[in-house]
Amino acid sequence: MSMSEDMLRRLQADDARLRQTETKEVPGGIPGFTSFYATGSFVPTLVGAGTAGTFTYVANVNLVEWSRIGNRVFFNGRVQISAIGVAPVGNMSINGWPYPAVADTNMAIAGTGNMSGWVANIPAGYTQVGGQFTNGLSTMTLFDSGDNLALNVMQGAEIIATSAFRFSGQYRVA
Repeated sequence: MSMSEDMLRRLQADDARLRQTETKEVPGGIPGFTSFYATGSFVPTLVGAGTAGTFTYVANVNLVEWSRIGNRVFFNGRVQISAIGVAPVGNMSINGWPYPAVADTNMAIAGTGNMSGWVANIPAGYTQVGGQFTNGLSTMTLFDSGDNLALNVMQGAEIIATSAFRFSGQYRVA
């Protein structure tokens, strides 16, 4: 059974039409981005805004793994300490992020980190710890929340010698 020339021309025409609708993902080439996709990891640190504090970190458990897809960084991580050498003072954050959060005048928060588990001495009435990325910064600020209470930025005094945070989330980058 041989293929007719007419059938061959129709298949070639169909192939040409399909090629016109083909989508190709090509890294880079997106205005404002140096890379469309990247991955990596880093060792996070706890930092107080007034006095950074010094900590003994539990060996082999402190890590953040991240993936950048377009203008979003997705992550999961853990930071845990076993001792405090110098107590931190001021607003607490987790530092070491690979990209600063986008500076967007329409939205004050570039992203959030959800805590799946945490150990800290938070104020009475507060029941949850979370994180947020403020526009233009390379830090995740920690905060406390609770039922019918205003959000409270976590302070250095809430960090104890066994503090631990397990988290995941995303934030927008420029």
